[in-house]
Amino acid sequence: MSPSPTHTAILLASILCTTTLASVTSVPLQGISGLSSPSLSRRALPIAHTYEDNFFWFGNYSVGNADNLELLIDTGSSDIFINPGEYVPSSNSKDLEENFTATFSTAKSDGTGFVSLDGKNFEDSVTLSGSNFTVTNQYIGIISTTTEGIPRAGLIGFAGENSSFSGQPGWFENLCTNKAFDECRYGLAFNTNHTGVQYLGGVEDTAFTGDLVTTPIESQWVTWGDVAVNGEITSRDTRMLTDMGTAVIWGPSDVVQDMYERAGIEWDTIPPTDTFPGTIIQGSYPCSSPPTFGFGFPSTQNITDAILDPGSTVSRKGSIFNVTPEALVASEADGICKSILKGVTNMNIWIVGQPFYQGRYIDHDFETNLMGWADLI
Repeated sequence: MSPSPTHTAILLASILCTTTLASVTSVPLQGISGLSSPSLSRRALPIAHTYEDNFFWFGNYSVGNADNLELLIDTGSSDIFINPGEYVPSSNSKDLEENFTATFSTAKSDGTGFVSLDGKNFEDSVTLSGSNFTVTNQYIGIISTTTEGIPRAGLIGFAGENSSFSGQPGWFENLCTNKAFDECRYGLAFNTNHTGVQYLGGVEDTAFTGDLVTTPIESQWVTWGDVAVNGEITSRDTRMLTDMGTAVIWGPSDVVQDMYERAGIEWDTIPPTDTFPGTIIQGSYPCSSPPTFGFGFPSTQNITDAILDPGSTVSRKGSIFNVTPEALVASEADGICKSILKGVTNMNIWIVGQPFYQGRYIDHDFETNLMGWADLI
């Protein structure tokens, strides 16, 4: 999900944490299918496997005395919000006596809509279920009222502090501050069968094939990339917000229309609504012959800059990563599929949501301000 600029300022909180060994740790994640699969990792931590909300991904966390809460994994924000009735305070819970209001865009499973949250701020312990990775005084928002609600028990953000409504570090950043890991970075490795793994504290190079292609970021997690159709670049040096909590892929309508035309597919126009002000275009195609849409990283200009800078850690050769055919399908009827890559008017940035994550390893490095990209084995 993408935080809206409308949010309240919230009091600062002191953070303490206790952690396990500094090493690469893996966290199994589940999508909509509820099916289990072998972990890609050296160490697998337990997680519940009962998920039913389309196009969102979840991990299990204990918050206060509430165990195994299924929290939506969101790389577009950094706070923790818990739905009404889910939070059980621990003996160390602290009511900060501060209210919050937060608004998210791209909040529904079709990528539209806004969710407004109101509630109170607390400090309490947050633990990755099945581990000793704990922040004992984590800043959390306990929701009292909401317009639509967050699926399951709530949300945990994995962006940086700049994406926080509270202005506070997120759970993962607090672990890094307290030296839980050798490196302050995590990787998301999501399969096309709706199962996946989140790696904490390093790069799991046994999970992917080829080199990890690195790109610079403008902020967490905004980068630049090229747009490709059928393996050929059609638009260069485009700003892209990579957001695991957005269920679809959004692009500027003129660029997306050009992609549809090049791919030879038709599209429909969906007028604005009260909850989504832009005009949407959405392509449709025979499910038996999907188009090939992708993104190239690093962007053309990023590659040029890296070549000219001997000290740059950005990759000097780009790769195109295509949206997998399975992930491209938003819906299907009578052999015709609707594209999950859609266009919207009045938009000058791509929002690259969860469909693009499927089938690849995406690294998020807080220390070097780089992202990394590779296809899963």
